[in-house]
Amino acid sequence: MLVENLLFIPLSLILLETASGQNTSLSQRLMTIFDRLRRNPIIIAILVAITVNVMAIQVPLAIQSSVTMFAQTSIALALFAIGGLLAQSTKLVQIPRLSVVAIIKLVMFPLFAFGLLYLFPVEGDLAVALLIFSASPMLSIYPILGGLYQQHTFCTNTLVTTTVASGVSLSVVVALIS
Repeated sequence: MLVENLLFIPLSLILLETASGQNTSLSQRLMTIFDRLRRNPIIIAILVAITVNVMAIQVPLAIQSSVTMFAQTSIALALFAIGGLLAQSTKLVQIPRLSVVAIIKLVMFPLFAFGLLYLFPVEGDLAVALLIFSASPMLSIYPILGGLYQQHTFCTNTLVTTTVASGVSLSVVVALIS
């Protein structure tokens, strides 16, 4: 989760910002990317959470309860939002692009995770969690992030496709772990 939140989500946002940039100079694009990223609620939340964890700040119980309530509610709201997006996108779009993303997520990520575990051995449950997480579909926030860049239909289709296909990738990873 840390690698995804600290590395992949910000890197993905940078790539999305770069891809959506107009014909401007590199320095202007970098400034625009930096400005949008520093105002992005996801990046702000990640930075605040990391700061609280690193500094071992004790969060008051009232705030903990509120955050827990929002976290539990956000899952249902994300599923509701994704369901609404699915209802709007009844046919698959950009199948070659969708296939590339699905292969990267469900094949390349697990292979990368196996490679990392070979180079940096980790024992027990942490290794199993890494491998299972790497073979799972992307997080439900994926279509929401894609919606920020007018890609919600593609991202929703990709999420559904990888969710279905993850039955195979997870089975293979679990078999290899065993």
